[in-house]
This record gives sequence, C-alpha cells and structure tokens, in this order.
Amino acid sequence: LLIHAPKGVAAAGPVFVDVQAVTPGTLSLPRIMLVAEAQSDLSVIVVYRSPDGEVYHVVPQLQATVGDAARHRLTTIQAWGYQTTAIGQQRVVLGRDSSLHHGEAGIGAALGRLHFFVDIDGAGAHSEITGLYFGEDDQVLDYRAFINHRAPHTTSNMFLKGAVEDSSHSVFTGLIRIEEEAQKVNAFQTNRNLVLSDDAGAESVPNLEILANDVKCGHGSTVGPLDADQRDYLMSRGLDRVHSDRLQVRGFFEEALKQMPHQELAAPIRA
Repeated sequence: LLIHAPKGVAAAGPVFVDVQAVTPGTLSLPRIMLVAEAQSDLSVIVVYRSPDGEVYHVVPQLQATVGDAARHRLTTIQAWGYQTTAIGQQRVVLGRDSSLHHGEAGIGAALGRLHFFVDIDGAGAHSEITGLYFGEDDQVLDYRAFINHRAPHTTSNMFLKGAVEDSSHSVFTGLIRIEEEAQKVNAFQTNRNLVLSDDAGAESVPNLEILANDVKCGHGSTVGPLDADQRDYLMSRGLDRVHSDRLQVRGFFEEALKQMPHQELAAPIRA
C-alpha cells in the first residue's frame, strides 16, 4: 500500500489503514509506504489486528519518507489477537526542516516485537515518538528503537510508558546515535514501566552513542511497582484496593495519552 502526499499539499484529515491477518497458520507480510513530499502535511492512522483463537504469524513493514519542510503525523496501534506473533519494522527518513510525530500503542499479540528506525538526515529536522503498551496473561511486548542523527541542528524525543501484569513481559532497548557531523543536536529518550504482579517483568536498556562534541543528549529509565503511599491515600478516601490501583495505572498512562498525535484515539486506547 502506498500513501502519497504531493508537494505542498496538506491532507484534510487522517488516512485510516486497517491491516488484518485473516488466514490462520500462514505468514503474512503486509507493507505500507508513506511519502510526504516537500512542504506537505501527511496524517496517517494504522491499526494492526487479527482474530483471537487462531495462530497467526505476521511481519508488518512500514516505511515513511518525509521531504524537506514536510510534516508527518503517524499513529500505529498493535491490536493483534493473543495467539499472534508479530515481528514488525518501521523506518522513517526525515529531510531538512521536516517533522515527525509518531504515536504507538501496543495492546495485543502473544509476541509483539517492533523495531523503530528514524534516520534524521536533514538539518533542522525533528522527531517525536510517543508510545504506550500494556501486557497481560503471558504476552511479550518488545520495543527496539534506533534514532540516528546524521545532520546538525536536529532534535528528537522518545517517550514510552508501559505496564505488565500476570506473567507478561516487556522489553525496551533504545539507541540514540549522533554522527560526528551532527553538531548542535538535542536528543532524549524516556522509558517508564510499571510491574503489577510478582510473575511479570520489565527490562529497559537505553543507550547513547555520541560521536559529535557539541550536543545535548540523555536518557531516563525506570521499572517499579505501584506507589504504596498513593494506594493508601486513595483507600483512605473510600476506594478499595482494586479501584485505587486501577486509578493509579490510568493516571500513569495519561501523560503519554495526552501527547499522542491523534487525540481522537485517546478515548478508545484508554478504554
């Protein structure tokens, strides 16, 4: 599938793409190509899904090219069935003075692995990635992000929040690489995780590889349980433990939801 925004054209609204796995026991390789030419504005929502109760294997690929001074807003939602194995890859290349705002929600799949690649090739370009994921049962949700700054005066920010319960597991591996010629770069990545049961687990491994000498770059990473003091406070105000914990989890995700590029999706994701 190719979605193309010609030079100087601003789309009236988001393009919605529904990607479904429909044949059990087979390998599906759906591919989406997005092209935003110079000075255009492209907005796309992609939902990946498959029925529960059957085994599916999918390798979805998404590739986006954002031209000079173009603007691209993209939201992808992994809503695969819980018997689906999905190994996905998303790659975006940014031109001069362009911008990307990418939102990601991971709420499905037995194994959901997603590789992000953002190549910031043009001076003055900006990449913003906001994501959230929630694992339950025995799901494995695996995010691997590679942000490559190849031009000066570029910026990037990655902000991911996740929670796991039951015996599910999450993994985040992030790398910001700044090439020698990419001076005056400002880049940051943040990954926050809640572990909601004894059998669940979360791993968070942010990395920096800096070859330039005039940059601002950093990362933040946390893994931990719910706040016991907040639970006690909420229970002292009349909530039982289940509802006080649920309120904490919703509040934890709200920071990410408010930063998603398509706010019309916040309510269904929240639900």
